[in-house]
Parts: sequence; C-alpha cells; structure tokens
Amino acid sequence: MSADVKQMYLQVHMHPGDRKMLKLFWRPKPTKPLRVYQLTRVTFGLAPSSYQAKKVMQVLADTYQNEFPTGSKALKRDLYVDDCMTGANSKEEAIKLQQELTELAEKANVSLRKWTSSDPTVLAAIPEHAREMMRELDMDNGDTVKALGLVWSSTEDCFRMSAQQPKAQKVTKRTILSEIARIFHPLGFLSPVTVRAKLLMQRLWKA
Repeated sequence: MSADVKQMYLQVHMHPGDRKMLKLFWRPKPTKPLRVYQLTRVTFGLAPSSYQAKKVMQVLADTYQNEFPTGSKALKRDLYVDDCMTGANSKEEAIKLQQELTELAEKANVSLRKWTSSDPTVLAAIPEHAREMMRELDMDNGDTVKALGLVWSSTEDCFRMSAQQPKAQKVTKRTILSEIARIFHPLGFLSPVTVRAKLLMQRLWKA
C-alpha cells in the first residue's frame, strides 16, 4: 500500500512560528520587485518533510489507537515514508486491517492506494481504483510488485533480486566500485554476495 506522498505532505500544516523558515523569493521578471512567499504546509522535497509527515502519521496512530487498534499498530510499525508493507495471519484479518488503515488515513484526509495482496480474496475486497493492479493477481504467471525498491513475487510470496552483467569495457577500481554501489538490497538479503565484492575491492586497494 502507498499514500500519495505529495498529498500526504500537504495535509500537514506548519506551526506559524516555523513558517518564517520556509520562505521563497520570487521575481517574475528582472525589472519587477522581489516578492517573498511563505509556505504554510509541509512541502515535498525539503529536508525535514519526510520526518514531519512520518511523525504526524505516528501521532495519528496514537490518537485513534482505541478506534483502530490493528490499523494503528501497522501504521506505526510498518510505514516507511509513504509505503506500508504489512500482513495478517488470515484473510479475514487482512481485510479488516486494510479497512482500518483506510479509515485511519482518511482522518488526516490522506487516501491510500496501490493495495496488493498475494491472496485473490483479499484483493477482491479492495476497490479496483485503490489496487496496485487493476485485476486479480495471476498466481500462475508470477506477477511481481515493486515495494521499497524490492521486487515482491506474489506467486511465491517472496522477494526477488535481479542483476545485470557489467557494461564497462575497461575494468578499473572505479568501475568495480560503481557496480557494487548499484546493487540495491536495503534488507541485506545479498550481503553474503556483496561482501565478497567488497573484499575484492580491499585487495585491489592493497595491490
């Protein structure tokens, strides 16, 4: 599940005392006087925006934890910026979790979308406009969904990784380091592999 990150940010009003730190200077033409604008809401792209939006979602979860106990717990534990990766032990619990998260986010005027599930029954309970795929997941063709930079296989309910052969014609320390940096595995799944590449890099420097 994902939230519209720009919409989520713009639902958060900045404290009046902090707005003076969010000023924009604008002049439509060189001959026109300089104008000063002051932002009143959290704006996408600023350094503190991600923290501010996440903090507001945590406060939202605390405020409504009695009304939405399951959704509040998932919102605090499984939300990363605007992506939420969570699950349940049964279809019924998963459907209830989806409903609670949706209603909880609506308290902050945030709409949740790109819902997906490895279970067609759960997916069918979600409105089509809110799904990641506008159809049921094809359990036979190995549908995959990107989440937090990872590829999730709905067929096997597991994460997959892909790799490409290096394209560099000339092999140098710089090209090897570049190839190592291109391997994205935030959960450390590929550490047994990448550590060997890093050990190779160490030996190259010693040589």
